[in-house]
Amino acid sequence: MSQEQLNQLFLIDKNVSTNGTDGEKGTGLGLVLCKQFLALHESDLCVQSGVGVGTQFSFTLALVAR
Repeated sequence: MSQEQLNQLFLIDKNVSTNGTDGEKGTGLGLVLCKQFLALHESDLCVQSGVGVGTQFSFTLALVAR
């Protein structure tokens, strides 16, 4: 992904969805929801990407004692 796509990836008012590797379509909403859900649980979703290289998503889960 380009830097411009990465900057808009988690913005709910932007549609940065592209076709998948098999031509499947998406809405661009899934990653936004995942990031918000993780944030509610004091966790985070991260992305690393390089144009022509690929994209890697990872997340951290916070251990919260209650």
